[in-house]
Amino acid sequence: MRGTGLIHCACCGLEQGAALDVQDGGVAAVWCTRCAAHRGESVEQLAARQAEHVAMLERALLDAQDDAVLARGERDHFRDRMQLAYSSRELLVRVLAQIDEAHHMRGTRCACGRRGCRVVGLLADPRIVRMIRSYGEQQRVLRELRNANPDAWTDRWDYIDVSVVYPEPPRRARGGRHRRTG
Repeated sequence: MRGTGLIHCACCGLEQGAALDVQDGGVAAVWCTRCAAHRGESVEQLAARQAEHVAMLERALLDAQDDAVLARGERDHFRDRMQLAYSSRELLVRVLAQIDEAHHMRGTRCACGRRGCRVVGLLADPRIVRMIRSYGEQQRVLRELRNANPDAWTDRWDYIDVSVVYPEPPRRARGGRHRRTG
């Protein structure tokens, strides 16, 4: 039984299409279709094989370079979309935090003066409360970091030394009932 498929050619070393002889689940082809045509050990056949391999490898290199350029373009596109999503989310949470400052309960009334303020009810959703609190915590940490490192400040989290604001507490020596083995 014969079929076609991709193999790793033993001659050119590339992933190529080949005619496969499938017998009892085994694959008998080890040379691709293009390399099967230039079998032989004469000087002319060796030269033709080398010339064809150079052309095939150049084509494979150009295809790989094109794929790399396309992948970089897609990476940049999706990174830009991600940054846009983060900035729009931050804007939304900032507005929600400002609304939360204007509408929170003071006793039996909202800070705006109404008794049954609908905004307080909408802001009571635990997910929104969590978003507002995490945004407030993030802004507080950024302020502390900016104040702690005014000369070496950057607005990117990647380069911030958080240990300046949150130093690691000193560890106490553990003295227990058991002796140390050592």
